[in-house]
Amino acid sequence: MNVKYLVHLRINGSALCILPFLLILVFLGARAFSTIFGVGVFVFSDRGTDVGYVELVTRGVAYLAVIPVSEELYFRGLVYNSLQNYYRKRSAVILTSFYFAVGHVSNPPSLMLWFFLKGLVYVGFYEKYKTLAPGIALHALTNLPIAV
Repeated sequence: MNVKYLVHLRINGSALCILPFLLILVFLGARAFSTIFGVGVFVFSDRGTDVGYVELVTRGVAYLAVIPVSEELYFRGLVYNSLQNYYRKRSAVILTSFYFAVGHVSNPPSLMLWFFLKGLVYVGFYEKYKTLAPGIALHALTNLPIAV
């Protein structure tokens, strides 16, 4: 399976129209998750406004481009597609999402459920649109609060 096939950018226009609404749902879901489980989902800079431009640009590029593309290529493109060769689709979805959550264990361990749920959403986007592009876009949007 090649990268061009995985990232195939020709997607249904409705996917792009729905991304802002999904972002709002993600933020509302994060707020509800934080309230219910008593843990913050997004980690903001604790230094306030003293973040330099170089650091801001570096974090922006990393969190809004490099990380979403590389994680989606790896978790949904490589791992998920490989697991489908050995497991039923439902099992592959659950295993990939769990692996995605475990991959983020350096965050507070209580956030593993949050990352598991995000993994399920990203796999759902990949299955629905048969491309990684919407998942990459949503992944970048959910990383936005961390980047700034």
